[in-house]
Amino acid sequence: QLIIDPVLFNEFQWKDRAFRHQLAMIRKHTGFRPFEAKDRTAVDEWLLKQGNKLTTREEFSETAISRLQELKIELPTEKELRRITDASRKKFLNDLYEKVAERLNNQIREALDSCITGTGTETTQFDWLKTPPGKTGLNTIFLELKKIEFIRTFEIRRHTFSKLLQLISN
Repeated sequence: QLIIDPVLFNEFQWKDRAFRHQLAMIRKHTGFRPFEAKDRTAVDEWLLKQGNKLTTREEFSETAISRLQELKIELPTEKELRRITDASRKKFLNDLYEKVAERLNNQIREALDSCITGTGTETTQFDWLKTPPGKTGLNTIFLELKKIEFIRTFEIRRHTFSKLLQLISN
């Protein structure tokens, strides 16, 4: 907009008195304020409330950026923002996992635990379930059907899923 050669930005003194004065003028004009420690807690709590609408790290980051912009708070460094959003996402997922685990009966929990527990270099059943299907063909279909049959052995009923979906949406 100012038709200034971008190379000049490298020559700008980003830490001198003129910079601080110009930054204060920009903040006054835009209404933005610096990011503070209390903002970290506020963003974290807000992200936890929004967590059921967000799935990826990027969505958590984009939502945090939007929220800070709404509040007219300057963004923290990219590294700090990633730390905040990653911690919020991890906390949200751990809370969700705990709520789901509480709703499953002991038999299902034990079966799920044995599925993820392997010995040594052995591939776990969970790893086997996660393997992508191979080239389309009859053998691939049979292998994927075996996975579905294995999942059915957990005997998680449809009403359990509807309860879990209600839990997630609350």
